[in-house]
Amino acid sequence: MRSLPGLLATTAAALVLAAAPAAAQGQPSQAQIDALNRQIQALQSQLETLRESVEKQIQTVDKRTADMPTVTVNAGRPRIVSADKAFDVALRTRFHIDYGNWFPDSGISADLPDGFNVRRAFFGIAGTVYRDWAFEFTLDASSSRGTSTRLQAANIAYTGVPGWRFEIGLMQPPFTLDDATGSNDIPFIERSAITNTITNIVASESRAAVGVRKTGSNYMVAAYLTGDQAAISPVGGDDQLAAIGRGAFLVHSAQNQEVAIGASVGTVITPRQGTGPGAARPYLFADRPENRIGGGTLLVSGGTLDLEDYTVWGGDIGASFNNFWAAAEYYAQDVETRDSPATVADEGADLSFEGYYVSLGYILTGEHRKYNIGTGGWAGVVPSAPFNSQGGIGAWELAVRYSVNDLQDPDYVTPLEGKQTVWTFGVNWYVNAAIRFMLNYQMIDIERPAPLVDADADAIIGRLQFQF
Repeated sequence: MRSLPGLLATTAAALVLAAAPAAAQGQPSQAQIDALNRQIQALQSQLETLRESVEKQIQTVDKRTADMPTVTVNAGRPRIVSADKAFDVALRTRFHIDYGNWFPDSGISADLPDGFNVRRAFFGIAGTVYRDWAFEFTLDASSSRGTSTRLQAANIAYTGVPGWRFEIGLMQPPFTLDDATGSNDIPFIERSAITNTITNIVASESRAAVGVRKTGSNYMVAAYLTGDQAAISPVGGDDQLAAIGRGAFLVHSAQNQEVAIGASVGTVITPRQGTGPGAARPYLFADRPENRIGGGTLLVSGGTLDLEDYTVWGGDIGASFNNFWAAAEYYAQDVETRDSPATVADEGADLSFEGYYVSLGYILTGEHRKYNIGTGGWAGVVPSAPFNSQGGIGAWELAVRYSVNDLQDPDYVTPLEGKQTVWTFGVNWYVNAAIRFMLNYQMIDIERPAPLVDADADAIIGRLQFQF
């Protein structure tokens, strides 16, 4: 397309050429010259008007384009961002489907269910509205092999003060290193038994909570008040009120190197209880043996206790160096049962449980598992060469964990009391940022006090994971 000056020059040249015959017969008269100048000026005026009109149209189109939201697909996740960045909304989904088999050895008479389990099936949206307000809303259709739906998260957070986050709603509040690592990013199919045991009392997902966290370049501290989980079976009485706190500190950070320490503490202020005078306050102190094969089976339990007071405390350490990482946590539980006719345990018993784990990992393809100080947990592994037809092989990770969950106390004997030890050996294949395959082999050993019988079993579990 010709420019306006070019068009003007062409037009003027045409006028000159038109006047050429007259010039060839003699010099043009002044009247002819004046007429030609008037025609040129008229054309200049028309072209100037045209230029202004085109510029206005371009500005209108540019403004409309600038005001339009942008739509992107980042690692498979659809995302819409307003032009002024005040609104940022993304769709999210997460599928974890497991299949496994038990290999019981001794001390287990019941048939352990082999088979599959729809561990997670999340559908939701999350993002920011009006610049300073974050939100999350997620449904989980995984309960009982995908036959029902529960509310996994529904919360809002104010983030208008730099470094601070004030949130309220149903959420997974930050508590322990293991639980602060998202289920898409955990290196094993299930978190450690001690982590699940304590978070089931005061934290975990779907938890009604209100709290605040403060993050800096090398630390995160958080404090929350928590209630019941949205997904628990109702007892028809009062909800619980608990308080939790967590701090994580990055004591060393360099290129592909992190060392962080953390501490978590929680206490039940007002236990959950049923209706009526002297109604029980039932709390189950147990967790499945770090798998959910066929829906899950309890092999060790501290029993269902009528709670008076509860406190848990402990610490964690995580370190990564290039493609190697390590983590460990320890937690102690102090449990006081009620001195009442409705008590489940011995009246007024003071019980103590404890547990810990140590885990190591090595990423064969060289990627780095980074410690995320903003959450106080591990970030995931993103393959540098996703598996595809161009020759990428994804990322491959080897991991091993030794965990202990000691749910026994001399003051109280339950049918499943014992000390559970689990060795878990894992292989993870990160096909790309959206797909992961996991395989865990477990060696489970249960030590029980006499006259109870010890037990041990092996298990193998595989997982298909898809997320965006």
